[in-house]
Amino acid sequence: MNRDAMEDLFLQLIRISNEILALELDTFEDLAQLEYLQNQQTELMEQIEQVDHSSSVVKPYIGELKSLESQIQEKLYLNRHDSENQIKKMQNAVKLRGRYQSNQAIQAEGYFVDNQN
Repeated sequence: MNRDAMEDLFLQLIRISNEILALELDTFEDLAQLEYLQNQQTELMEQIEQVDHSSSVVKPYIGELKSLESQIQEKLYLNRHDSENQIKKMQNAVKLRGRYQSNQAIQAEGYFVDNQN
């Protein structure tokens, strides 16, 4: 693989990594885009495995990719943690709602109003 083609591969990987970091990951579309970008990343990584990594041309790219990958892993970890916390909050809200709905004394005092029409 010639130098220009090799640099192009690394630049594509860096672009994809930056696109992943730019995702908000709060919609299904974002998650689908994340999967698409990760698949592209995997394809490029398979090509890059054939490159001589000891080359002085390659080392700066590898350093930048390692940094970006670290940032991506941190972002995905925080997103997963946030999602788990949101699920727990929703589960607790459902439990509380059930308790209030089944407690006649609370309903009689007007603390809980159910908008069932």
